[in-house]
Amino acid sequence: MKKFLCLLLLMLFAASYALAEIPDIFVLEPTAGPLESSSYIIPMYKGPTVQYEEMDISLDPSKPYVFFGQSTSWMMVAIGTPDDYTNAGWIEGAALTLPLEPDLSFADRLPAMVEETADITFSPYETEPIGQLAEGTMVDILARDGSFLYIECPFGDTYIRCFIRESAIE
Repeated sequence: MKKFLCLLLLMLFAASYALAEIPDIFVLEPTAGPLESSSYIIPMYKGPTVQYEEMDISLDPSKPYVFFGQSTSWMMVAIGTPDDYTNAGWIEGAALTLPLEPDLSFADRLPAMVEETADITFSPYETEPIGQLAEGTMVDILARDGSFLYIECPFGDTYIRCFIRESAIE
């Protein structure tokens, strides 16, 4: 009887652990970037180095954009406003003069597995996915933005940083 009770308690603990929410991690907070008077193009990348693939879109700092912070000499930016942005990516820090805080080292990465096939996007506000991650894909959770997680994941022959619904990980 004692073994059965211990086994039952262990099973209840395991079930409650599996249903636990993803722990609090860094929350992305977009800030409107200062607009430049002249238009020019800044290449955006899918991660904070040129080793990540260049995005199909570039940043024009004369049009609305947001920034999130920096990681070493790279800054995370997105096109749009803090309440509605698309194409979050990375630019070389020397391209714009922006506040250096917060630090986006994402040192508290949380390894996780995709529980169901899920769309990935470059923004929580985008409706057109850039692709899908298959069930069982391992990702690193870097931050949270509402009900979306900012992750680093394998994609094709490289790695990218993008957004996925939190429900696909739980």
